[in-house]
Amino acid sequence: MGWSLRITSLAFAIFSYVIYRQRELYMLAVAPKGIPKAYFAHGNATTACQIIQDPVEARFKFCEDVKMLPDDNGAGGQLLLSCDPGRLQWNPVLGFMTDPTPRGDLWIYSYGVDGQSELRKITLVGFPSTATFHSLGVDTFPDPSGGLRIFATNLGAEKATVELFHLADPRAAEPVATHIATVWHPGFMSPNAIAAVSPTSFYVTQDHRWPARMFGPHLSLFETVTKIPGGIVALVVFDEANGRVTKITNQASVSFANGISISPDGKTVAVASSTESNVYLYERDMTTNVLRYRTRVHVPQHADNLDYAGDGTLYVAGHPYLLSLLEVAKGTPEAVSPSWVTSITAATEAQFLDAGANSLEYQKSWDETFGDAQAPFPHHMRTTIGREHVVKTVYQSDGSVDGGYGGSSSVIVDKKRGFVFISGLYERGLLQCKIEG
Repeated sequence: MGWSLRITSLAFAIFSYVIYRQRELYMLAVAPKGIPKAYFAHGNATTACQIIQDPVEARFKFCEDVKMLPDDNGAGGQLLLSCDPGRLQWNPVLGFMTDPTPRGDLWIYSYGVDGQSELRKITLVGFPSTATFHSLGVDTFPDPSGGLRIFATNLGAEKATVELFHLADPRAAEPVATHIATVWHPGFMSPNAIAAVSPTSFYVTQDHRWPARMFGPHLSLFETVTKIPGGIVALVVFDEANGRVTKITNQASVSFANGISISPDGKTVAVASSTESNVYLYERDMTTNVLRYRTRVHVPQHADNLDYAGDGTLYVAGHPYLLSLLEVAKGTPEAVSPSWVTSITAATEAQFLDAGANSLEYQKSWDETFGDAQAPFPHHMRTTIGREHVVKTVYQSDGSVDGGYGGSSSVIVDKKRGFVFISGLYERGLLQCKIEG
């Protein structure tokens, strides 16, 4: 075979691979819109849902991640939120980096006590005033001295780090988090979401192998579009005295690795792949924290963050239309980005889908019997239904300013108190929906 033919064959193979990897990315980017202004599976979206905002401070906006704080036997629940009002000026994940100066914030939202709620900004003590703070993922773990230890990924101006804080009293009228250490390692290319496994160790996802902040926007975009599995899930162990990483091991390679969550029994770790629109499930060794791939679940949106509820149901927030999200991220006037939140449960024997039943007619029939038929825009209209899991819509919105809520990036479901909470990557406030019935 001549060199010319070899080069042509190689080019054709690369082209075919790229087209194959892009098939769902293209569909999710340009498919016709069919999402309503607002749909809530557990009630009337108009009456059950409201946007929680700070009546005084306009800084409570653009919240990337939300975590439920441990139940301390108080009557009300509490959420920890990572928000960044400067996201339009500084979002290295999507390649928009003009001004890193405005700092992000951590907030606590208390709810569920006789219908009362309270929003409080956390004061960060001991964190360098000259350092930039642009947190994406957050998580907590019980601190050995009492209270909670906060883990927060930080895409700073100079480098990406994980910041460690001690929150002594989450229910304080004016909560204070004292900075403990800055955790950094040369392997921190683009840390995104985080899941703590001990006071001095955590899993962290890294969304790109070639992030825009280090390699420029073109190479990062190439990685995103081709869905090269450059993102990783890393297990990090560190010394809290100085933040030095003592051990880091890559547990998995995932295209655009994003949200991460550990199941209530600690045996399963779920990881979102934004570009693949998949949720990867890994078996976790409870002693070594080593992960082993089990399966993946197709979802109808670009999965962002995800969270396990207490009963083991996995909830996934994400973005139905990539191009709409990019328009909002660029600051395009009047641009909106839709929301789609789904739940994932294991299929029962009756629900187990026949192998090879991939026809749209069959999947529509299955959805009508077991799945997502009640949603205005059902799951099967966007992606193939998997065999082992049931995916259902919890919330949909076209992102309309009047009555909608866009850019869903995180979801928390508190079944004990009957609430669903959704954050929007470029939205003002937090969407709170009351589960009716």
